[in-house]
Amino acid sequence: MAQGYSRGTVIDVDIPRLDGRGVWKERPVLIISTDGFHHTRPQDLLVALITHRVWKYNGPTELFIQDWQLAGLTVPSVVRSSIYLITRSQVKSVRGNLSQRDLRPFEACLRIALGV
Repeated sequence: MAQGYSRGTVIDVDIPRLDGRGVWKERPVLIISTDGFHHTRPQDLLVALITHRVWKYNGPTELFIQDWQLAGLTVPSVVRSSIYLITRSQVKSVRGNLSQRDLRPFEACLRIALGV
């Protein structure tokens, strides 16, 4: 596995806008796939969207990032349970890593969202 591409890493990628306008936008995302997933699918990453619109997303499947600066984010942000499958070739840059204080609660948000 390439260095820096592990669960909890915040990266920048181009992904389609959610409003359906067909425009791609560079934005931060959180890698949520595991080492086991990366071992069997070495070119793929499962990621969750990160947004700076903290006022808009505050449900049980979203998490306000406490240590947003450690994650390489420039403003307070929320990580959402909106999941994408991307390829490693789509990664533009690595920002940082989610702290354990943020990653563990977000894993609980994912369990709620996915029913697992």
